[in-house]
Amino acid sequence: MGQFKKTIAVTQGQLTAQTDETTGTVGGYLPLENLPNSLLDNTWHRLYEDEDIYLSGEEVLTDYHFWSAYSPLSYLPQGVGVLVGRAAGLSIEGLVLAGRLTSWLCVTALLCLAMRLLPRGRSAALVVALLPMNLHETLSLGTDGMVTALATLMPAIVLRLRVRDGGRLSAPKLAGLYALAGCLALYKIVYLPVCLLYLLIPGRRFGGRTRRVIHVVAMAALAVGLNLAWLHIVAGSSARSGSDMALQLAYVLKEPLTYALAVARLFFDGTYDMLTALVGNSLGHFNVSTNSLFNFLYLALVAVLFVPALARRDTDVGGPSKGSGERWPFALLLAFIVASVYLLICTSEYLYWTPVYNQTIEGFNGRYLIPLLLPTYFAVHRLRPTGFDEPLSPAALYLILLVNAAMGLDMLFACL
Repeated sequence: MGQFKKTIAVTQGQLTAQTDETTGTVGGYLPLENLPNSLLDNTWHRLYEDEDIYLSGEEVLTDYHFWSAYSPLSYLPQGVGVLVGRAAGLSIEGLVLAGRLTSWLCVTALLCLAMRLLPRGRSAALVVALLPMNLHETLSLGTDGMVTALATLMPAIVLRLRVRDGGRLSAPKLAGLYALAGCLALYKIVYLPVCLLYLLIPGRRFGGRTRRVIHVVAMAALAVGLNLAWLHIVAGSSARSGSDMALQLAYVLKEPLTYALAVARLFFDGTYDMLTALVGNSLGHFNVSTNSLFNFLYLALVAVLFVPALARRDTDVGGPSKGSGERWPFALLLAFIVASVYLLICTSEYLYWTPVYNQTIEGFNGRYLIPLLLPTYFAVHRLRPTGFDEPLSPAALYLILLVNAAMGLDMLFACL
């Protein structure tokens, strides 16, 4: 419900939230008068039993504080669908579905582009893209589906530039790399280290190794600057629950070992829960349980892509050749990126959502790890520098599509 409210606010040009000092409400003035908060929590068949509810003529201050700090960019794909739906006179239920449809179209387009650009690992990218949890996020008004798409497109572009011959990047292509890094960081700053993948692009593409480092540093500075600017804009008009961020940060700095133990405890005690959540054991509002056997089989399919690769010793994709002057260790840099993002996610959840002085990290969900699956795949694989993946067999492809279509329909008809 909050995601829908935030989307409506963005479509009306309300880029930042407002705060009512009397009631503590953080949100915006939206045409949602008398809208029951439970409307979109009902199952699909119950919506048919209700009378259609439309946007009201009068705007009232509506709370969406959990999502108030998210950048408006995160809701542009959904907003397009909502704007089209409003022009068509759709009910609120229709607007939700319209926003979800355009979100799905945008994410799917980026994932298809990524798989087209990938020189290797297309099978792995397909399996990741068709994870039930990723499908759920793609079909929702949330932002995680787009994060996965952007985090998949980035390594696809990098590997394409790494294995294909070519000269210096043109200004438009270079600007595209900057825009991609900025978009990913604005969606969720914790994934900023993924931009370090640009260090794997051959130096000749930038006009030399020094220029490559300069561009990567500039891209990172741009991404961080955009986030700091946005946080400054929304300062005082956003709300978080579960923790006092300043007090929690002071505690982490004072007791770094305690925090390190909390991260280790999450990794060792919560890995199974994170993996099952990553596949999609609970969809919707975490109240739509999927079949445990199916989750296990899909998790096994993901494991097949990773575990056997640990024993391989071939040359990495587009690996540095003799005399190339390329010094960046392929697998080591990817492992550093994955570890950095994981630690940033842990820190974010600990600062924002975990009660102060708690010895465990709360709020961590396995779906946050989906954007890291493809970089992890390339980190553990030792791939040949030439050629493309063998295509999936038609039977395997149709099976994956059929099972995930069934999961998507189950989620669509179960909840909004």
